[in-house]
Amino acid sequence: MTHQRGNGTMSSTSAPAGASGTPARILVVEHDHAAAAAMCAQLVSLGYSICAQVDSGEAAIGAALAQRPDLVVINAVLPGAVSGVAAAEAISRQLGAPLLFLSAYSDPDTVRQAINAQPYGYLTKPFDIRELYAQIEVALAKGRADRQVREALQWYAATLRGVGDSVIV
Repeated sequence: MTHQRGNGTMSSTSAPAGASGTPARILVVEHDHAAAAAMCAQLVSLGYSICAQVDSGEAAIGAALAQRPDLVVINAVLPGAVSGVAAAEAISRQLGAPLLFLSAYSDPDTVRQAINAQPYGYLTKPFDIRELYAQIEVALAKGRADRQVREALQWYAATLRGVGDSVIV
């Protein structure tokens, strides 16, 4: 049960579940190492598992493919050859993993670019841990629902192909 303490922090006595009922595995992509460490500590205190923490778009793609996280929390604006948005688009296209953007920028251009990656949320910095928790829980729930729909569509498509193969003329 998760609750709010009087000081505005949160704690969790049961871990938010990922795809297999274990704590949700989160990939954190943030180039500010101090901010990343603080966020990872907060997420762990809420019961999540950090499968990797990386600081570039290139590393984000590699870590996502290797770790297959339940959720990717990624800074929309990353330095380097691959921006946060470009990395998120690649991760979404290759894995279909839910994405949650964090950014100090909320200008229309940055938000519009982020929308192209089809994120499950966008939080501007600085953010409150309660806001991050709510965004993560919504993203995980929507991700599970979307995965169930994809699996059902695959099952129906396979069934229809099988029916077509069984028809005798």
